[in-house]
Amino acid sequence: MYTFAATLYMLNGTAERSGKLLAPTLTQLSIRYGKNITLVVFNQTFPSFYKYFKDDFVDYAVTSGAPILASRLLTRRSLTDNVTLLHNTLKLNFETTGILQGHIVTGRGVAQHKNVSMALNPAWRERYLHISTSKAHNTFLAAQITLSNDDEYLRVRA
Repeated sequence: MYTFAATLYMLNGTAERSGKLLAPTLTQLSIRYGKNITLVVFNQTFPSFYKYFKDDFVDYAVTSGAPILASRLLTRRSLTDNVTLLHNTLKLNFETTGILQGHIVTGRGVAQHKNVSMALNPAWRERYLHISTSKAHNTFLAAQITLSNDDEYLRVRA
């Protein structure tokens, strides 16, 4: 059994808006997988980006571990052209320790929000999904071996 959890970040978003946005996806998943699909939607508001970062990302340097983070931007083509390759690549990560996160991004255009100044890398303009993977390693014991293993881990997934 596999579990997929997605986080949808929205500027001034609500649980109702995200539920409506995800409804077509949930419908398709329900058709394919029956009653094994559950949608849980809730709001979590952050007063600033710093507060969001501080609450959602642990300072592993304090707890004797350090994360190695890798991510990929996936286009419609990369999600649909070779589903077997995508499946096998994602499955590799599920068989290891670490975290795999999928973040839905807009694709086909850049949102223009009033009174918000932001830079956007052109690579984000046609992407549908941003996948991040994180793997922690111990910074105190056998650091060289751990770094070597993590380097190999990331090279295999690149």
